[in-house]
Amino acid sequence: MDVSRIHMLILRAIATGLDGAAIYALSIVLITWTQNLLMFLVPMVLYFPLCEWLLRGFTPGKWICRIRVIAPNGEPPSLNQVLIRSVFRLVEVNPFVIGAIPAAIAVLCSSHAQRLGDMWAFTFVVPVSDIPAVRKRIAEMEDAPTQQPES
Repeated sequence: MDVSRIHMLILRAIATGLDGAAIYALSIVLITWTQNLLMFLVPMVLYFPLCEWLLRGFTPGKWICRIRVIAPNGEPPSLNQVLIRSVFRLVEVNPFVIGAIPAAIAVLCSSHAQRLGDMWAFTFVVPVSDIPAVRKRIAEMEDAPTQQPES
């Protein structure tokens, strides 16, 4: 479960690149079909929240890279968490401003390799292979007896 921040940043970057290619391909098809700039923006804005919610923490890029968004309980994120992540993504990973630099800095500096959207949504992006260990650790914490202060 000890995946380095740099390793997670690389996996997240690859997944984002793959998802960006999917968005681009979808946008080209829609722009060609409608000749409307709005059809470029719609896939870009809806792709991540729809994929992460409907695919239970995955996007195609995350699935290929075997990483997944999870809630603190080890389960897939809620719709609210996905929407919060997506709103922050518009600022953190904005191709029209400075790209993914803010997100990369946050992932490298965060103790849990989280970008700002993850911090605000209380989500984590973890290797799929680590999810059973995360769930086990959560179960152990829930089963641990709580210490009462002595009177």
